[in-house]
Amino acid sequence: MSERDWVIDDYLEKLHPQRSEKLSDHFAASGRSNVDEIDVTDELLYESYVFMAEIVKTYGEQFLPIFERLHLEIEIRAEKRSLLETVTEVSKTNDPVQS
Repeated sequence: MSERDWVIDDYLEKLHPQRSEKLSDHFAASGRSNVDEIDVTDELLYESYVFMAEIVKTYGEQFLPIFERLHLEIEIRAEKRSLLETVTEVSKTNDPVQS
């Protein structure tokens, strides 16, 4: 298998391991699957981001919205982490408000 060859079912297994159906069976049988936010790790999100970049580059701009959504999610998570770090720093350096 060349570097450009890939099997979508292998990636579906990574993204949603409890599902055993093929991609076409999954979409024929149901709408969007429910995936809890906790199931999507930063590592998995970034791996999917890189994978979709390759898809867009290889197969065209029609897949750009998926890449864009992954990009946005990565930015949202980074901003949230930054804010939480700020919360930690502020709480360490300031006395609690007295009532």
